[in-house]
Amino acid sequence: MTLVVLLSCCWKVNAQFSFEKNEIAFLKWGNELGQIGGPLQKDPKTNCSHVGMLSLDGSGKIYIADSENKKVLVLANSGKFLRTIDLNDPSKLIQVPNASADESGNILVPYNDKKAGYNGFSYMYIKPNGERKFYYEKNYTKQSYDNLQQKIIKDESLGDSFLNSLPVKNGVDFTWDSKKHKIYVGALKINERLSKKNRHIEKDKIELDYEKFGSDVDFYLLGIDDDGNVFILFGVKDDTFPGFPQPLINAFVAVFSSDGQLVTKIILDEGCCENENINWQNFCIDTHGDLFWLFYSLDGVHIYKWEKK
Repeated sequence: MTLVVLLSCCWKVNAQFSFEKNEIAFLKWGNELGQIGGPLQKDPKTNCSHVGMLSLDGSGKIYIADSENKKVLVLANSGKFLRTIDLNDPSKLIQVPNASADESGNILVPYNDKKAGYNGFSYMYIKPNGERKFYYEKNYTKQSYDNLQQKIIKDESLGDSFLNSLPVKNGVDFTWDSKKHKIYVGALKINERLSKKNRHIEKDKIELDYEKFGSDVDFYLLGIDDDGNVFILFGVKDDTFPGFPQPLINAFVAVFSSDGQLVTKIILDEGCCENENINWQNFCIDTHGDLFWLFYSLDGVHIYKWEKK
């Protein structure tokens, strides 16, 4: 399926592009090579809970954390299975929620660790040669999580490779006014990236109007691509779901241009796990503006890609 849209950017360049949706990978439930989440359980939600976030590195490779099998699966951008990274260290590893990497092969894996304590968390830094290094934080807050990640990036001199090869998201000023149904996306971090293409957003903030989506929607910033397009996940929280994060019902991804115009809506299907798979953790975009979604079914995990053409 292809969505064709017309984008008029603030730098007066008209560009027509399209999104083409394809399923690029399918991973069966199991613990064998190329499988994920452990053997199929009677309740498939058990399998779903073992799969962590979806992330990309700067070269487009796909990373999926597998808490049940204590590993990270690495796939090519096309969806082809490449390898697994074994993290099974029972003295340290408890659960793997995510993984991120750059095009040089440096990998950061945040996880729960006995040494960090009940309220803490940890990071495993894996160098391209396979050497591993551990960082710990005993008191978890969103700020401490970000601070520890930034400390590792600084201490290991990963700044350029990690931050410049990934879509703009971290550090972006993202605020909203629920009464006016407006979202405001700061242009400072976006302009740092756009300057490499001799582009610039004149306004301090991109103003996005979401009134037509309803007053009860929640939203999550997925990122901004290198053309300044803003990708936001919208939906209504499922208050009946006992865990965190709460999944979204009637979810879609809205793509806005850098001048705040709605370009398109990508409607999302519902999975087998009572919408458990529709949350921001299972989405990511790359710098080009391709959208990736990790989708659960009774048989395994599907990865869909909306390729921007």
